[in-house]
Amino acid sequence: WDRDRPYPLADPTGALIAGSTVQIKSLGSNGISLALKGLPVGYVLTRGDYLGFTYSSTKKALHQVVAATVTANGSGETSEFEVHPAIRQGAAVNDAVSLSKPVAEFRIVPGTYDPETIGLNSRLSLEAMQVVT
Repeated sequence: WDRDRPYPLADPTGALIAGSTVQIKSLGSNGISLALKGLPVGYVLTRGDYLGFTYSSTKKALHQVVAATVTANGSGETSEFEVHPAIRQGAAVNDAVSLSKPVAEFRIVPGTYDPETIGLNSRLSLEAMQVVT
Protein backbone atom coordinates (compact mmCIF):
# COMPACT_ATOMS: atom_id res chain seq x y z
CA TRP A 1 0.00 0.00 0.00
CA ASP A 2 0.98 3.61 -0.38
CA ARG A 3 2.41 4.63 2.99
CA ASP A 4 1.49 8.25 2.29
CA ARG A 5 -2.14 7.36 1.56
CA PRO A 6 -3.11 4.05 3.20
CA TYR A 7 -6.78 5.05 3.48
CA PRO A 8 -9.15 7.21 1.44
CA LEU A 9 -8.50 10.95 1.79
CA ALA A 10 -11.86 11.59 3.48
CA ASP A 11 -11.17 8.79 6.01
CA PRO A 12 -7.48 9.32 6.89
CA THR A 13 -7.37 6.75 9.71
CA GLY A 14 -9.67 4.18 8.13
CA ALA A 15 -12.01 4.38 11.13
CA LEU A 16 -15.14 5.02 9.04
CA ILE A 17 -14.59 2.02 6.74
CA ALA A 18 -13.48 -0.37 9.51
CA GLY A 19 -15.84 -3.32 9.80
CA SER A 20 -17.48 -2.73 6.42
CA THR A 21 -17.62 -5.48 3.82
CA VAL A 22 -17.15 -3.60 0.56
CA GLN A 23 -17.79 -5.43 -2.70
CA ILE A 24 -17.99 -4.72 -6.41
CA LYS A 25 -21.64 -3.91 -7.18
CA SER A 26 -21.24 -3.65 -10.96
CA LEU A 27 -18.56 -3.44 -13.63
CA GLY A 28 -18.87 -0.95 -16.47
CA SER A 29 -18.94 -2.28 -20.01
CA ASN A 30 -16.14 0.20 -20.86
CA GLY A 31 -13.59 -1.74 -18.76
CA ILE A 32 -12.61 1.33 -16.73
CA SER A 33 -15.51 1.82 -14.34
CA LEU A 34 -17.17 0.03 -11.48
CA ALA A 35 -19.65 0.61 -8.67
CA LEU A 36 -19.25 -0.45 -5.04
CA LYS A 37 -21.64 -1.67 -2.35
CA GLY A 38 -21.30 -2.30 1.38
CA LEU A 39 -19.93 1.17 2.17
CA PRO A 40 -21.04 3.27 5.13
CA VAL A 41 -23.86 5.65 4.16
CA GLY A 42 -22.38 8.89 2.80
CA TYR A 43 -18.85 7.45 2.53
CA VAL A 44 -16.74 9.58 0.20
CA LEU A 45 -14.02 8.51 -2.22
CA THR A 46 -11.94 11.18 -3.94
CA ARG A 47 -9.59 11.33 -6.91
CA GLY A 48 -6.41 9.38 -6.15
CA ASP A 49 -7.88 7.11 -3.47
CA TYR A 50 -6.72 3.51 -3.83
CA LEU A 51 -8.89 0.41 -3.95
CA GLY A 52 -7.77 -3.17 -4.33
CA PHE A 53 -9.35 -6.54 -4.90
CA THR A 54 -8.43 -10.12 -5.74
CA TYR A 55 -9.82 -11.48 -8.99
CA SER A 56 -9.68 -14.90 -10.64
CA SER A 57 -9.04 -16.23 -7.09
CA THR A 58 -5.30 -15.36 -6.93
CA LYS A 59 -4.60 -12.19 -8.93
CA LYS A 60 -4.43 -8.85 -7.17
CA ALA A 61 -5.57 -5.56 -8.68
CA LEU A 62 -4.78 -2.06 -7.42
CA HIS A 63 -6.68 0.90 -8.86
CA GLN A 64 -7.06 4.61 -8.20
CA VAL A 65 -10.27 6.61 -8.31
CA VAL A 66 -10.31 9.01 -11.29
CA ALA A 67 -13.57 10.84 -10.48
CA ALA A 68 -13.38 14.03 -8.41
CA THR A 69 -15.67 12.57 -5.72
CA VAL A 70 -17.84 9.50 -5.34
CA THR A 71 -20.37 9.31 -2.49
CA ALA A 72 -22.21 6.24 -1.21
CA ASN A 73 -25.99 6.63 -1.18
CA GLY A 74 -28.40 5.72 1.63
CA SER A 75 -27.92 2.03 0.81
CA GLY A 76 -24.12 2.25 0.96
CA GLU A 77 -23.78 1.96 -2.81
CA THR A 78 -22.05 4.16 -5.37
CA SER A 79 -22.89 4.84 -8.96
CA GLU A 80 -20.32 3.61 -11.48
CA PHE A 81 -17.10 5.64 -11.45
CA GLU A 82 -13.87 5.53 -13.42
CA VAL A 83 -10.70 3.94 -12.09
CA HIS A 84 -7.15 3.66 -13.40
CA PRO A 85 -5.62 1.42 -14.68
CA ALA A 86 -8.24 -0.46 -16.69
CA ILE A 87 -9.98 -3.32 -14.91
CA ARG A 88 -8.53 -6.69 -15.90
CA GLN A 89 -10.64 -9.53 -17.23
CA GLY A 90 -11.65 -11.81 -14.38
CA ALA A 91 -12.92 -9.13 -11.99
CA ALA A 92 -16.48 -9.98 -10.97
CA VAL A 93 -19.51 -8.60 -9.20
CA ASN A 94 -19.36 -9.39 -5.46
CA ASP A 95 -15.54 -9.54 -5.37
CA ALA A 96 -14.39 -8.14 -2.00
CA VAL A 97 -12.78 -4.69 -2.22
CA SER A 98 -10.21 -3.24 0.16
CA LEU A 99 -10.07 0.51 0.75
CA SER A 100 -7.79 0.12 3.79
CA LYS A 101 -4.15 -0.43 2.86
CA PRO A 102 -4.96 -2.10 -0.47
CA VAL A 103 -2.12 -4.14 -1.92
CA ALA A 104 -0.97 -5.52 -5.25
CA GLU A 105 2.02 -7.37 -6.64
CA PHE A 106 4.82 -5.21 -8.05
CA ARG A 107 8.15 -5.86 -9.72
CA ILE A 108 11.18 -3.60 -9.78
CA VAL A 109 11.76 -2.15 -13.24
CA PRO A 110 15.15 -3.54 -14.39
CA GLY A 111 17.99 -1.04 -14.15
CA THR A 112 16.21 1.33 -11.75
CA TYR A 113 17.41 -0.03 -8.38
CA ASP A 114 19.93 2.53 -7.11
CA PRO A 115 21.14 2.16 -3.48
CA GLU A 116 23.46 4.78 -2.02
CA THR A 117 25.29 4.98 1.31
CA ILE A 118 27.02 8.13 2.52
CA GLY A 119 28.50 7.75 5.99
CA LEU A 120 25.76 6.56 8.32
CA ASN A 121 22.97 7.53 5.94
CA SER A 122 21.51 5.30 3.27
CA ARG A 123 18.92 5.86 0.61
CA LEU A 124 17.67 3.98 -2.35
CA SER A 125 15.54 4.74 -5.34
CA LEU A 126 13.75 2.43 -7.71
CA GLU A 127 10.82 2.24 -10.07
CA ALA A 128 8.18 -0.46 -9.72
CA MET A 129 5.47 -1.66 -12.05
CA GLN A 130 2.28 -3.46 -11.04
CA VAL A 131 2.21 -7.08 -12.18
CA VAL A 132 -0.91 -7.72 -14.23
CA THR A 133 -1.55 -11.09 -15.78
